[in-house]
Amino acid sequence: MKYLKEGKWKEDLPSGIRIADDITTDTAFTDKTQNDLMSLEDHSWWFIYRADVITRLMDNYYSKDIITIDIGGGNGFTSSVAKRKGYYTGLIEPNLEACRHARSRGIDEISCGTVSEDYVEDSSIEQGLLLDVLEHIKDDSYFLKLLNKMIMRGGTALSQYLLLCASGAAKMMQPGITADTG
Repeated sequence: MKYLKEGKWKEDLPSGIRIADDITTDTAFTDKTQNDLMSLEDHSWWFIYRADVITRLMDNYYSKDIITIDIGGGNGFTSSVAKRKGYYTGLIEPNLEACRHARSRGIDEISCGTVSEDYVEDSSIEQGLLLDVLEHIKDDSYFLKLLNKMIMRGGTALSQYLLLCASGAAKMMQPGITADTG
C-alpha cells in the first residue's frame, strides 16, 4: 500500500495480512486478551457506544473515499463499524492474533507490525485513528513526533486519549492536523 514502505512487508497469502519483516514488538495485549476481547466487543454496550461516537466524529472530519488507518487497531472492532458505515479501512496492529480477528471482521487492509520509520512512509497517512494506543507506548512523545512525520500535511488524526492536548503533545503536530480528544 502507498503508506507502507516497499520491501519491508510480506503478504501471508492464506490470510491476506501483510506482515512486517520483524514483528518482535512486545504488545500490551496477549493473544488470550485479544481472544477475550473479541468474544465480547460485538455485544458490549461500551464498545458499541464508543465506536458510534468515533464514527460520528469521522462523519464530521473524514472522507469515505480515503483509507482510514487504525493505528494499533486491535481486533478491528471500531474499524469494522466504520467499514459498515461506508469507510475504507486499514489497520496496523502488532499482534497477529488481533490481525486475524480484524480480517474476520472484513477490514480492507491489514498490516501486522508497528508504525515506525522502518515500515511506514513519511507524509503518507491522510486519515488515521489512534485509539487506546498512547497509554501503552513508553515514549509517547517520541511516538507522536514520529506520527507527525507520517501524517501528510492537512491530514487528520483522531485520538480519544484525553491527555493528548493537556500534556502539550498536540503542539508537536503540524499545522492543519487535527487532534480531537473525546
